[in-house]
Amino acid sequence: MERTRMERIARGLGIALKVIWILLIVVAAVMGAALVLVMVVLFAWPEAFYSLGMSALNVGPFHIQLEGVAYPFDQASFSPGEQEAIALGIVATALFAAAVIVCGFIAVALLRRIVAPMEEGRPFSAANADDVRRLAFVALAYWIAETVASSVIPLIFMGAFGSTFSLGLHELSVEPSFQMDLSWLFVFFVLLLLSYVFRYGADLQKLSDETV
Repeated sequence: MERTRMERIARGLGIALKVIWILLIVVAAVMGAALVLVMVVLFAWPEAFYSLGMSALNVGPFHIQLEGVAYPFDQASFSPGEQEAIALGIVATALFAAAVIVCGFIAVALLRRIVAPMEEGRPFSAANADDVRRLAFVALAYWIAETVASSVIPLIFMGAFGSTFSLGLHELSVEPSFQMDLSWLFVFFVLLLLSYVFRYGADLQKLSDETV
C-alpha cells in the first residue's frame, strides 16, 4: 500500500518537475535576452541607457529611490567613476542571475533523477544517494552566490556614491541591504544528512536483495 502511494506521488512529482523544467527554459531565455539587451544598450549606447525616465533604480540588492516624479538620468550627471560603478553593478547582477539559473537547472535535473526510481518503487540506491548529496552542494553554491552578491554589489555603489547624493534638484538615497539568509545553509545540511540516509537505505536494499 505504502509503495503504491509512493509511486503515485513520485509520478505526480515527476510531471510537476517536467513542467518546472520547461518554465525554467522559458525564464532563462527571457532573462538572458533582457540581460543581453541591457548590456548592449549600457555599453554601446550609454546615452540611451541614462536617458530613461525612472523614479527608482534597482540593481540586485542595491536600491536608489528618487523622491517625487520620475526624472530622466543624464549621463553627464554621473562622473566616470560613478558610471563605471553602475556598469560594474549591473554586470555583477547579471552574473548572479546566471548563477541562479544554472543552480535551478542543476537542482531540477537532480530532482528528476531522484524521483525517477521512486516511480518504480525503488527509492534507495547508491545513485540516488549521490544525487541527493550533489543537490546539497547546489544549495550551498546558491547560498554562497546569494551572500556574495548581497554584500559585494552594495559595496560597489557605496564606494562610488556614498550614502546620499544629489541629482539636479533631487536628493537620492542609497539603501544597501546586506543579507545572510541562513535557510539555504540549513537546507544544505539537511540534504547532506538525507544523502547518508539514502546511502544507508541503499546498503540495506542491497543486503535484502542478496539475501533473497
